[in-house]
Amino acid sequence: MKLSHVLELNGASKPLQERSVLAAFAGKLWSDVQEAYDVRSRVKQNLGSKPGVVVVAADSMRELLPAQAMARLMGDARFCLIPRGRAAWSVRFFEALWAGCVPVLLSDHYEIPFEALFDVSEFVIKWPVARIDDSLYEYLQSVPLSTLEAYVAAARRVRCWFLYPPPEVSWLGGGESRKDLVEVERKLCPNLSSSRNALQAILEQFVRKRRISKSAMGTRFYWPDPTGKTDSTGQPLVRNSNSHLHYSREW
Repeated sequence: MKLSHVLELNGASKPLQERSVLAAFAGKLWSDVQEAYDVRSRVKQNLGSKPGVVVVAADSMRELLPAQAMARLMGDARFCLIPRGRAAWSVRFFEALWAGCVPVLLSDHYEIPFEALFDVSEFVIKWPVARIDDSLYEYLQSVPLSTLEAYVAAARRVRCWFLYPPPEVSWLGGGESRKDLVEVERKLCPNLSSSRNALQAILEQFVRKRRISKSAMGTRFYWPDPTGKTDSTGQPLVRNSNSHLHYSREW
């Protein structure tokens, strides 16, 4: 992701208490990729007309939001819905970290990068695709602002590790890449170019030599539930040492 886009997303990010949109998604439906089309169509059909939800999804690129408008939408939403794209992953996840909205991952088999290094359940909600319905909408409405603030704060602590600094060759012929890097390091990610970036995180995973992420052994989902010991299906939730509740069933 270009650093200019990171700065654009961060610049459009409002304080959570000032955001007017509960949940948002903007992106192509990808009708030529069945898995993506099924999930994104479900988001549009089941959630798009709900109060407080904004879904801008279409087949034609002409009907989609330009980058600046999308940054404003994500920066005004408390939750950013992240359905799978052409592959299991989506760039919307990385954009959400900089827009300051809580990512709601809707891709059952996607393992977030660096799960072996960070507890991603501290800043990401992963929800089953089979339950993209009223239960998701009602759940998002129920999450208290204090929980959202904790999620956004956790994302800020780790989001720089998901960025690559621009290669020096990109500075030739113009100073925009260099200018963006200086600005990102000054405002958001000190030492991005040297020691705090995605390349260093990858190297750290190699050093550890084995895959230890919590969701590597099967499909797991997680979301905070401050009120009960089970989710709406009656499945048990397990509380960890940080008083964060995890959905423990493998699907």
